[in-house]
Amino acid sequence: MMKVDKEKKKVWIYTQHYRINGNLHVLRGSRLSDMLAATSQKSDFIPVTECTVYNEKGDKLFEVPFLSLNRRFIVMIFEEVTS
Repeated sequence: MMKVDKEKKKVWIYTQHYRINGNLHVLRGSRLSDMLAATSQKSDFIPVTECTVYNEKGDKLFEVPFLSLNRRFIVMIFEEVTS
């Protein structure tokens, strides 16, 4: 089995009721939009790792090592910018 070279991208994902901070694993050198387009043909769910989930007010609800997120509930997603 061949290993696929991926890189972690720290992202914020907003749904109607939650804010999720976690990692998406994308092919090295590809964009977040490329990963979303590619996975849309395979599954309705996106794997997110090392997640912290917040409510609408920003209160921390819980942390989980893995979350399978239904893409239909995503309102907004962006890569975290670090300075």
